[in-house]
Amino acid sequence: MTVKVGKNKNQVNNNDPYSRFAFGYPPSSSADWGWIQHMFASLKDERRMAVVLDTGAVSRGSGTQSTNRERDIRKKFVEKDFIEAVILLPESAISEIAKVYFNWEEKEGLSKVITNEETAKNDYNSSPTRYVAPKTEEKVLPVEKALGKLRKAEEEKLS
Repeated sequence: MTVKVGKNKNQVNNNDPYSRFAFGYPPSSSADWGWIQHMFASLKDERRMAVVLDTGAVSRGSGTQSTNRERDIRKKFVEKDFIEAVILLPESAISEIAKVYFNWEEKEGLSKVITNEETAKNDYNSSPTRYVAPKTEEKVLPVEKALGKLRKAEEEKLS
């Protein structure tokens, strides 16, 4: 197949025999969702794909009052229930990630099961950090100990 590229890039996009941009055309400044749509259009029926993206690709445009092409494309993927999981990748933990994904588990600092409605409420922002808080190692003092330390600090300040 030969594709004739004219001066107007929409000439090619509008005549795309593979319907790669069924959810919209990404902005020229970022092709992330163009590539995702290309891969999605290339899938056979009942197949899945995994995509590794920078968090900017899943959050750009959320919260804007006007239309945003990237957010609008994400919105269509969410509304059609095509996004099954969004995972924040920690360093060197692939077996843990696979276990959490295949068992559909929530794990502090790694995963959270969310609904399409929750994603819509957040203006289709699919950034993992919006839903998964990093695990903290700091220990919380019991109230009695914290009050005791506060009293001691106040006494030292006054003396």
